[in-house]
Amino acid sequence: MRLKRKNVYVLAAFLLMIAVTWYYFLPIDRKQYKTISNITYGEDGQALDLYTPKGTNIPVILYVHGGGWSGGGKENVSAKPAFFAKNGYAFISVNYRLHPKASYEEMAQDVVTALRWVYENADKYNLDQERINLMGHSAGGHLIMLIGTNPKYLQASNLPAGIIHSLVDLDGPVDLESFIQRFPSYKKVFGENKEEWAMASPITYAGHQQLPPSFFVTSKQNTSTLRFIDIVKQNRNEASFYGYTNISHSDVTKLIGVPSAGTEAREITNAMLTFLNTHNK
Repeated sequence: MRLKRKNVYVLAAFLLMIAVTWYYFLPIDRKQYKTISNITYGEDGQALDLYTPKGTNIPVILYVHGGGWSGGGKENVSAKPAFFAKNGYAFISVNYRLHPKASYEEMAQDVVTALRWVYENADKYNLDQERINLMGHSAGGHLIMLIGTNPKYLQASNLPAGIIHSLVDLDGPVDLESFIQRFPSYKKVFGENKEEWAMASPITYAGHQQLPPSFFVTSKQNTSTLRFIDIVKQNRNEASFYGYTNISHSDVTKLIGVPSAGTEAREITNAMLTFLNTHNK
């Protein structure tokens, strides 16, 4: 009897897991969320696209695209706007100035300016000022982690230290010295000076107190990110990660929320959504 009862519990738990996954990945009717494209937020024509579900005080995901600090665009969002709207989040994708017209510090400042726009326009679009989460892929992941760990960027814009509710880094580098040694072509963005690489590295600031909670999606072999997480935890901040093995760097962002994605991509989506819901629901 006990064995049968245990089997029933296991089956029930399995069915619940399937149901939750099925619900998360249900297609969303586009009528259930609103899209406003090409809203200018910067003095040099920087723009953002806003995707909002119905409701009030909606938590926000501010997304920063990748592209090696010299390419990409806010349109590269795949299924994320629909997926996050289905799960109760406003999704905002931003453009920022790129190399060679802008330095990495100016790119980071653009992200801060977009963050200010969200903060100042929250009431107009039914957004929650106190639940603004930053997400970035690749170069965009580096930028969100830099402004989330180095306080000078928020201070320069007179934004409150706690304005960033959480950080989601999708395979963005946190240690530029290690990264540039592996990919020396990025010296074109960060120069030849290792001291400058350190200043541009989020890991330099990982020991600061009261950092926003952070979640990483990265390769299991990425020792730099694992070292960053260890430092963050040692200083009583929260950090967690999903280590992938079977998908590519571009798939990390491309397959989020895609119903037909493979097992690992769905696991990444669920782990990330669990992190976000823990801090926003």
